[in-house]
Amino acid sequence: MFNNKINFLFSLSLVCIYACKTIEKKSEVPNSGFYLAIHEEAISPNLEKITGIIPSQNKDYLWVQENKGNNPFIYLYNSKTGLQEKKVFIRGTSIAWEDLAKSFNKDKQMSIHVADIGDPNLSRKDIQVYSFKEDDIEDDFVAPEVKYFTYPNGPRDASAMIVNQETEEFYIFTLNKEYTEVYAISIHQKAGKLRKIGVLPFGNVTNVDISFNNKRLLIVKGGDLNMWNIANNRALIPSLLNNTPDYIHVKEKSEYLGTCFKDEKKFYVLDRKEPNQKPVITTYHGEGITTL
Repeated sequence: MFNNKINFLFSLSLVCIYACKTIEKKSEVPNSGFYLAIHEEAISPNLEKITGIIPSQNKDYLWVQENKGNNPFIYLYNSKTGLQEKKVFIRGTSIAWEDLAKSFNKDKQMSIHVADIGDPNLSRKDIQVYSFKEDDIEDDFVAPEVKYFTYPNGPRDASAMIVNQETEEFYIFTLNKEYTEVYAISIHQKAGKLRKIGVLPFGNVTNVDISFNNKRLLIVKGGDLNMWNIANNRALIPSLLNNTPDYIHVKEKSEYLGTCFKDEKKFYVLDRKEPNQKPVITTYHGEGITTL
């Protein structure tokens, strides 16, 4: 019994370390969510400017991208060993690659979408998305379909993109200190004008991912990782507007480089604790989110 009590207190301490933050307002109180770190591994070789990650169809692997300018590669890492196992050249250019997104067709084949959406100087005429099936990667090369989009109201800087699988649309989240605009367009459209679908009352959104069942969102904003339950997976933005996060994950002195769902009970975090330290892949596991 004594050992069971010790194990319980240890588990509880981990929950507090990884799932608690200081709450200043009652409206900020999240619902309860319990996720524990079950594995972590420093990646090798190191990458300098990581901006996005997504899971591979191959178990325990994830794709990582950099934003280095004219360096159109993505990298496959083993989350168990931290080792890079593939470097893939994507035919095209890389102006400001900011995120990776995933989608699935009726045959459950996964497509990868590279979001070339960064524009800090607000000078781009359009933004690009590079799309290809993961199965189309041949050794270290892939030829993507390139899509060109424009904003309806002038250039925007952005750092995050997902695919809403229910509506089959790209959702692009702009980068702003005080608020976040969200723009959408069909993933099947090769070119066109984005439409504005909402404004979120928080800013500094640098990374977003959506669960495989389209019912949860991970959002990195202002240095914290937040998770929301989505009541209506065809209306993601109203779900964010009307609710507080269901789970808040804070790591002290840590720079989030990317986060994504591994499956319905696990998610990855790729972060760096110190500027000169190798990024670390951490796998978190839990029973999901429950409402208090």
